[in-house]
Amino acid sequence: FIEQHHDHIHEVALVGGEPLLLPENERLLDVVPTDAIITLITNMNVDFEKNKIFKKLAQRNKVGWSMSFDNIEDRFEYVRHGSDWNVLKHNLAIVKDLMANQGHWGGIHAVYNIYSATRICELSQFAEDTKTTVLWQNLFQPNYLDPFLHGPEVAKLAAQEIEKFYNSGIATDVERQFFDHALEKYHSIKQERAGITQQFKQHIQQNETQYHPDQAGNFEKLWPELAHLCT
Repeated sequence: FIEQHHDHIHEVALVGGEPLLLPENERLLDVVPTDAIITLITNMNVDFEKNKIFKKLAQRNKVGWSMSFDNIEDRFEYVRHGSDWNVLKHNLAIVKDLMANQGHWGGIHAVYNIYSATRICELSQFAEDTKTTVLWQNLFQPNYLDPFLHGPEVAKLAAQEIEKFYNSGIATDVERQFFDHALEKYHSIKQERAGITQQFKQHIQQNETQYHPDQAGNFEKLWPELAHLCT
């Protein structure tokens, strides 16, 4: 159907799972007109140099990249099980080259959640250092990863991180609009939503049993400010 009506296609969005690992997308890029806009959300942890879908995207001029990650370095690898921070950095450099020389565009597509709420300065500084924009969005589910539901202690820590981010001088107007709203919510929090922290504790225990069996207690080491959520 797409092949028969390809003249009417002006924009295509490639979304999850990971669009660079979906074989049908390679065929799709053969059919979609070369002047159509292609946007994709990717976790940036695919071998770009061997990936056939990436190679076809790299031959196009109208490609928008939403790079989906919310933490850096060890915290990135903890949250994104099986991912490699060095692979992401290597791929980011490749995408940045396409942005500079081939008309591609995009930036980091970060979800504001319990893992990132006390570490926004780290991600933002990485973005600043690599001259990459960050677009934040709120988490929709699951509830136990929502920092606004964990009570006043987490709210205080998250609010302090936002103020620290503002004081760094690198917050954009768009980011300030997002985090001003977050601050308003934090300042109104009086109690934890029933059962949320217990659900998060169970989530961490399951994660570390399934994905980090040799690193028990790794969450507490990587996020010491939130260690009380698991005790």
